[in-house]
Amino acid sequence: MTRRFGMACRVRPEKRTEYLALHSAVWPGVEAMITECGIRNFTIFIRGDVLFGYFEYVGDDYEADQARMAQDPVTREWWSRTDPCQIGSMTMRRRAPAGRTSTKPGTRTESPQGRPAATRARTRQ
Repeated sequence: MTRRFGMACRVRPEKRTEYLALHSAVWPGVEAMITECGIRNFTIFIRGDVLFGYFEYVGDDYEADQARMAQDPVTREWWSRTDPCQIGSMTMRRRAPAGRTSTKPGTRTESPQGRPAATRARTRQ
C-alpha cells in the first residue's frame, strides 16, 4: 500500500541560490538511496520562500527505511549541505522539527484505473 507524505518549510533567502543549485543536480547516491528506501515521486515545489515536498512510500517498514537512509554517509553529507539552506528542515528523517510542518492529505480522488484523477488541497486551520 502506498503511503503519501507532504512537508513544508522555508528556504533561507540568502541560501536560495545555493539550495536551487544543489537540487538542480541531486547526487546520484542520494537518488539511489531514496529509491532503495521505498520513496517514489519525491517532488519539491518552491513558491517564494516556501518549500513544499511530496513523496510516496511503497516499502514495508517506513521507520527502518528512514533509519537506513539516516545512516548512509552520502545522504548525511547531502543533508549537511541542504539543511543550512532551510528554516526548519524538510528532510524525511525527522518528525516535525521546529519550523517544519508535516501535512495531512486534503482531498485525493482516484480514477477507476487507480491513477489520480484530481487532487485538491484544503487549507486547515
